[in-house]
Amino acid sequence: MELVSEGIGQLNEKYGLYPDRGYIKGVYSIDDPYIYDIFSVNQNNKEAPITRLTRRKRPEDIVLYGRSLHVYTFINGLINRGVKPERISLVLPPKTFEKKKEFASNQERWDYEDMLVWDPPAFEDEKIEEKVLQIIEKLGVKVLPNLKLNAFETDKDNTLQAVRFKRYGENGEPIEKKVKVVEEEDEDEDSEQEKLQGEYGIEDEEGEGEENEEEEEEEEEESDELELKTRLFVTSRTNDIDLAFFFAIHENGLVYNGRLIVKKNFQTTDPAIFAAGRLCEFSQRYKNQAIGTPLRLDKYSGREVGQKLSRSVMEHIGLLAPEVNENETEEELPVFFMPQGVGGVLPHDLFYYYIRKIEWARPKLTVNLYS
Repeated sequence: MELVSEGIGQLNEKYGLYPDRGYIKGVYSIDDPYIYDIFSVNQNNKEAPITRLTRRKRPEDIVLYGRSLHVYTFINGLINRGVKPERISLVLPPKTFEKKKEFASNQERWDYEDMLVWDPPAFEDEKIEEKVLQIIEKLGVKVLPNLKLNAFETDKDNTLQAVRFKRYGENGEPIEKKVKVVEEEDEDEDSEQEKLQGEYGIEDEEGEGEENEEEEEEEEEESDELELKTRLFVTSRTNDIDLAFFFAIHENGLVYNGRLIVKKNFQTTDPAIFAAGRLCEFSQRYKNQAIGTPLRLDKYSGREVGQKLSRSVMEHIGLLAPEVNENETEEELPVFFMPQGVGGVLPHDLFYYYIRKIEWARPKLTVNLYS
């Protein structure tokens, strides 16, 4: 089971946006399993998103929201499918935390690692992200930083028409409305203007000067919101549990405390239900026997976890004989060796791949025990 970017139903409920009207047409999550088909080129439908973005007459714009690796690879996919970079706007939400390397306590480190799961950075090195942003801006993509999704504007058919964002500062605090004070002109300039008006017989109508001043002040007012007109919006924001999975977990009486709790063979409290992935965590009963071994499955290679899950299921249904290890105790967790890797093709057809070894999450004092 995997965490997904906030889906449209979740956004509606979170922001109170039309909860009685269901999904908004034109709004997609980048983790939608059908996202590839939705933006496929081989479509004869004139209303298909990729057709609307690439047609010759009045092509539409698309807004992407998020700062994950997925959103950068999605931009590359759009460009390779014929979408002009000028039609793409990338909205970067404010960072939810600052990157840290030193921690005052284990609890502080665990809390930090939790934030990495729910809001993972696109790249391990921030300098790489800066370079990638420079590249996509040179290509023509509009980059709008420090904006947080605030509301959707729809028509009577619940079709997206515009998206409103709240402005945030570099410090992560929302920007309040500010009115710039227009400096008064010097007396010498005023008297000179009056002299010219008298010379040419020009007189101000009563109240006209005051109205002009008010208009100038209104123009100088800086809004704390930004509205983007668009009928296509893709979100790649913080990870969260899919609502359908969440309801299924509770309806089946499974143990969930921020993670779905599983046994060492990936079995839940229901013997017929097995689970694995970033959403899952081994039970705390293994804590004493697994000193220095992370219980959360997001710390391990998804490929290796999937292999061990498959074996457990096949053993459960009798297709494989259980492995017998005389030295293994009942409270021992499976051992993982494979490193974690993440990668993708970025705009300008740049290949990015990052690999880290399995020991990255273990306390330093316990690393030698596994060497």
